[in-house]
Amino acid sequence: MNIIVSTSFGILCGFVWGISYFIRSLLNFNKIVTIVTDVLFSCVCGIILLGLLFKIYNGYFRVYDIISFIIGFFIYKISLGNLFASFINNVYNRIKQRRDVKRDKQEQNTNC
Repeated sequence: MNIIVSTSFGILCGFVWGISYFIRSLLNFNKIVTIVTDVLFSCVCGIILLGLLFKIYNGYFRVYDIISFIIGFFIYKISLGNLFASFINNVYNRIKQRRDVKRDKQEQNTNC
């Protein structure tokens, strides 16, 4: 049962990471900011995972739960992550096109 909880939490963290990736791509951060946010996200997920495991096991945790969390994250990345990423890319491209169209219209209005 605890393996299922850890794997599910890994899938959930993968989904939240996908959302944060989308936000970063919209805001167009540089590489340093991306690295810092990835490290912070990993630390927060790790702390929450350890807290969850300590609560489940009353102060103890087992390595196979951490491994199942990592497996859950990669299950998300391989399966649902690809679908989510293509959906996010489509949304991003539509937002970018609309923003470019608005910018072009504004430039045409100022040039007239």
